Amino acid sequence: MTGEQAYEANRAVYWHDAISREGNETTGRGWLEFQAQRYGSWNEKLAAGMVEALDLEIHISKPLYMYSLGSARKLNLVAAFASGVRVTCLDAPFVALDGPSRSVVAEFLNEASEHPGRSWMVFDYEPPPGLGAMRFAQVLRF
Repeated sequence: MTGEQAYEANRAVYWHDAISREGNETTGRGWLEFQAQRYGSWNEKLAAGMVEALDLEIHISKPLYMYSLGSARKLNLVAAFASGVRVTCLDAPFVALDGPSRSVVAEFLNEASEHPGRSWMVFDYEPPPGLGAMRFAQVLRF
């Protein structure tokens, strides 16, 4: 596998640790623009819609050090949803979210689970509320 092929294969999966906020002067908009450059199948319309749905519009121009944990998590979810990759890994996606945002994320995941070109891996201690309609290929319990 060439370096170029390895780079492209890496872009087939979305996994991002928590956004570093401490001392981070990058704005939310700048962070999303960087993510858009990383993923060739980025969906700008979906990203803009999710920024609005998750009520991030008032924060998007602020530097990341001003984001709460919940707002930083929302920003990461926007990137995960808009990346357009084949496999998206979400680690406890509902932690630190407010009730309305949890509903938005659950609704998106329920709809996205039917999309044939994408797969979703949700890592959590128990099945998150609101994902009852989602088809799970497998639920692992440890």
